[in-house]
Amino acid sequence: MKKILTLALLLFLVGCQPKDINEEPVTEDPVMDQDEMEDTSNPDDMDDEKPMDEDTSNPDDKDDDKPMDEDTTEPVEMMEFDLETLSMYNGVDMDKMYIAVKGIVYDVTDDDAWSTGEHNGYMVGKDITDGFMLSPHSEALLTDMVKIGTLVVDEFSLEELSMYNGVDMDTMYIAVDGIVYDVTGVAGWASGEHQGYMVGNDVTEGFIMSPHAMATLDDLTIVGVLIVEEFSLEELSMHNGVDMDTMYIAVDGIVYDVTGVAGWASGEHQGYMVGNDVTEGFIMSPHAMATLDDLTIVGILKE
Repeated sequence: MKKILTLALLLFLVGCQPKDINEEPVTEDPVMDQDEMEDTSNPDDMDDEKPMDEDTSNPDDKDDDKPMDEDTTEPVEMMEFDLETLSMYNGVDMDKMYIAVKGIVYDVTDDDAWSTGEHNGYMVGKDITDGFMLSPHSEALLTDMVKIGTLVVDEFSLEELSMYNGVDMDTMYIAVDGIVYDVTGVAGWASGEHQGYMVGNDVTEGFIMSPHAMATLDDLTIVGVLIVEEFSLEELSMHNGVDMDTMYIAVDGIVYDVTGVAGWASGEHQGYMVGNDVTEGFIMSPHAMATLDDLTIVGILKE
């Protein structure tokens, strides 16, 4: 009995011991809702959200958009021909047959109209612009021809041509029907003259009078074309040493420069004035006609 009382007293004393005032009371966390306790959403996903109408197409794809009818064929490179090279495309020296019209070279090899190497008197291997200009119908045919190049031609004025006389220049050229030929080393022109026609000049008149001479042109080297300045009588009259510093005269349709020529220094010779057609005076004087060879040709007189 005594032991029981002692044990009860000890338990009472233990329960009455003071507590530490600094000790924080332990509070239990309130029970959280299961959705609040476990937030499984990924914060990075929020950055990936996009408006419903945002354009997600690749902008690079827009550069590839092309019109349906766009021509992607690469242009064919055009070749350049001079008259001498063009002349080789005659179906004989070269298998191909080419013609030139207004500076463009066309391939007529497979064109039935040119199968013989000639059409309406015009030969392949040549610049036949004159023929096409005379026939509007022929010019329309060019649209169906194959363009293969351009014609590059040296141009000579009568004054420039006159320098190719074997003296001022080592080479000797002549012009026939607007084409300039090299006759350097050609037997018939070795002396600088052939049947009264001099190198360095337009000798068309002499060749037209001789069908045989025309045939020899096929063996000559073409070097260019002759560009002839045309003068009306009014334009010629301006070259009188007053309105223009130069002094010109016309004889038999050819215009000559007599500037600085002794016999014409005063602007007059034996009653004939510069700036005029003085053919009558020269015809009456064979000696005067001979002096023309020493004058520079600058053009022709318009009819």
